[in-house]
Amino acid sequence: MKIVSDRWMLQSRQIVNWGSYGGYHVFRPSMDDAMPVTLLAGASESGKSTLVDAQISLLYPSGTPYNKASNSGRSERNDYTYLRGMIGISDGENGETPIFLRGRDADGTPQNIWGAIVDTYANRSDGGLLSCAKFLYLTAGDGPDGLRRQYVTWNQTIDPRLMDRHRDTSFTRGLMEQTYPGCTTHVNAQAFHASIWQDMGLSAEACRLLHKIQSADAPSKLDDIFKQGVLDVPESIRLARETVDDYNRFSENFHSMEDKMERVAILQDIQARYGEYAKQASERREYTPIDPDREQGETTLAAWTWSRMASEVRAGLPSAQRKAKESQDAIDRSQQRIDELDTQIEAVKERMNGIDGGSLQQLDKGFERARQDADEARRQRHAIAERFERVEGRLPADEQTWNAKRAALALSLDTYDKRLEDARSEYQRMVVERHARQGERDLLRQDYRRKIEHRTRISDDMDHARTLIARATGLDETELPYVAELMDVDEGDEQWRLRDGRHVRAHRADHSRGQAA
Repeated sequence: MKIVSDRWMLQSRQIVNWGSYGGYHVFRPSMDDAMPVTLLAGASESGKSTLVDAQISLLYPSGTPYNKASNSGRSERNDYTYLRGMIGISDGENGETPIFLRGRDADGTPQNIWGAIVDTYANRSDGGLLSCAKFLYLTAGDGPDGLRRQYVTWNQTIDPRLMDRHRDTSFTRGLMEQTYPGCTTHVNAQAFHASIWQDMGLSAEACRLLHKIQSADAPSKLDDIFKQGVLDVPESIRLARETVDDYNRFSENFHSMEDKMERVAILQDIQARYGEYAKQASERREYTPIDPDREQGETTLAAWTWSRMASEVRAGLPSAQRKAKESQDAIDRSQQRIDELDTQIEAVKERMNGIDGGSLQQLDKGFERARQDADEARRQRHAIAERFERVEGRLPADEQTWNAKRAALALSLDTYDKRLEDARSEYQRMVVERHARQGERDLLRQDYRRKIEHRTRISDDMDHARTLIARATGLDETELPYVAELMDVDEGDEQWRLRDGRHVRAHRADHSRGQAA
């Protein structure tokens, strides 16, 4: 719901072939907030009423009479006479004949005529724009009944001059929509006025009242001025006082409206700021699924990372294969160059041996050049091999190895996901096995500390077994010592333990032979 009505102001009025205004003309009234008043002044027949009648023809209900000042008491003013530019009536043998400015060429041949009235209004409340246009078209030789009208509204400024290119064809709604894309055309004046009045907050009654004020009779005689100014003084004073009171009320209402407009501006600013806040909050919520502090965000980022790495590997494989082929080609060329150099070296050697009768000095120079070329070729091959080894490992030695390398890279790409999954499974298995080994290590450490603390060599299992035997036989655990406990020695005398062990084993062997005997 609007707290304050929209404030529309006339920004411009464009007319084409309207009355005495031949061709294109534009009228721009004052839009100053402090003084939004425009006065029309000029000599008689200068076009003041013609300009006002354009507003009556465009905005007021059909059938509204034109300004009396332009009619001079007659009723010949209408869209037809204004389009043709009627300037008077001549009396001749055939009676009264109207005189027109337009509709025939110098030879009297009828011509097509078109005209337009375009008002553009600016909404000072919300910055909106509204253009309403009425186009008139008269085919050569047609009378008032042949006048065609087209009605257009648009939220942009309508330039009527664009229709001049179509002056040889009758204006239609389709032609209007083609010339002004996005505009709205209306089937008749009633629909046109209903659309404008709804946008501007007017009504037919308001337009008729405005017309009545604009076309009110003015005193034209001295007697009328005397009667209204002197004899009706009390009535005039009363009306003046009522006018002053009305002005005061209107002033208070206007200031109240200004206060409300300021409040509305504040509320609109709050609404706009809240809209920006809601937008920022919505954009922030869009990043929640990838928040690394959340488990879901961490999972999403990990999946995206693996996918990105896989895509980069797939994207980079053709380039790596191409570089490998280029390296192999360079190696082949280098090998061919080496072979050529070897051939040249052999030829130089033959010359040195005097087979072809060559000069020894020339052979020395040729040999030196060949050696330098060979060194350069080896250097290039070494550089290529180093670059290749940094990327793919050891440089293949032949074409078959190269083909195997390319096939392995293609297979590696195809089985990448499977090998990645196997590696992850193996990693989990090793984690579990590591955990088990850590448990065993902890048990061993615990057993070792127990052995150190009790200065014994037997394990927990052995101690537990002795306890069970003691309980079963009714003996004391001290009566069941292990041999390792009986022959225990200090850690610094470990060599004696080995000897004791041999003696014990020898004693067991002798005891066994004695029993056998």
